[in-house]
Amino acid sequence: MDLEPNDMKTTLHDINVKAQSILARELDPLEYIQFFRQYEMGQGDYSRDREALLGDPSIDEIIGEIQTKQANKPS
Repeated sequence: MDLEPNDMKTTLHDINVKAQSILARELDPLEYIQFFRQYEMGQGDYSRDREALLGDPSIDEIIGEIQTKQANKPS
């Protein structure tokens, strides 16, 4: 299913409110708290780590890599 940005009328906030309501209804209070505790603030610097792993490729480099992988993909 292809979704265009204009097709998505529900906001992220609306989805979060609905999801929290479902979780609160389906989980006992301790499970509900435990679920949200897993999303505590992490450590490290994602941007720095991403740069170290991926570098800073241009769009053309990314497209070239995708095309190379697609051309070498077994049929």
